[in-house]
Amino acid sequence: MSAARHARVARLAFAGALPLVCALAVIGPSRPALAEKVDKAEKAVCLDAMSKGQTLRDAHRLLEARDRFRMCSRQVCPTLVQNDCGGWLAEVERAVPTVVVTARSSAGGDLFAVKVSMDATPLVGSLDGQAIPLNPGLHSFHFESEGMRAADTQVLVKEGGKDQSVAVVMTPVTAPTVMTTTVQTKPASSGSALRTTGYVLGGIGIAGLATGIAAGVIATSAKSSDCKSDVCKPGTSSTVQTDAHISTIGFIAGGALLAAGIGLVVFAPRSSSAHPETALRLVPIYTGGASGGIGVGGSF
Repeated sequence: MSAARHARVARLAFAGALPLVCALAVIGPSRPALAEKVDKAEKAVCLDAMSKGQTLRDAHRLLEARDRFRMCSRQVCPTLVQNDCGGWLAEVERAVPTVVVTARSSAGGDLFAVKVSMDATPLVGSLDGQAIPLNPGLHSFHFESEGMRAADTQVLVKEGGKDQSVAVVMTPVTAPTVMTTTVQTKPASSGSALRTTGYVLGGIGIAGLATGIAAGVIATSAKSSDCKSDVCKPGTSSTVQTDAHISTIGFIAGGALLAAGIGLVVFAPRSSSAHPETALRLVPIYTGGASGGIGVGGSF
């Protein structure tokens, strides 16, 4: 190969390699700069998480503080930051309280399809018996389940307490309470009917005797005042006789009716059979919410 040809090949090789050399010259120095930039961003995140975690821990917002300490204890954070955040994370984990939420029916069985909210914020959609981590403090729990009346309770969740119980008893929406009152009833019989008739006749007889007595008193009084030696004033004689007749009729009829009534009451047959019982039931009926009613039933 001639010297001119060698020179030409060399020039072509240099021209082909020149872009690659230039690219390496540009890329080579940028790698350390990019890594340094990433390290600075991660360090800033770690330091921010470290600072906020301490603030949240001091405010007893332990769940939020735990999340921050987990972030600043990662391996990408500076060693000193990792060590401090790791120690604080262990302390917060021990201090975070947990609760176990349960609900039972008024009949005594466990309920599972129950939605629970805490401080007006949804907590769980069903109950599984697992411990739930919470921030310490006084919390209000609201329980809801299909076919059951909603239930509420307040629990003081203590810092460091584990598996504290939050339990309620729920009653069905339609849970009638039956109150039974037994009343003795007497069936009608021929004996009771006769005695009733006797009481009526006796009452009429007493009224007849009272009329006879009153008419007799009036006739006697009129005769004493208006008649002398069986000679009476004009018109008085007929009045006295009328009152006397009324008195006689009243005595006779009243006495007869009274005697008949007493006889019926005394001698009417009495039933010795057992009297059936009538049971009256007052049943409160709940229709949900605050509305309701009362039902009345009976058996004979």
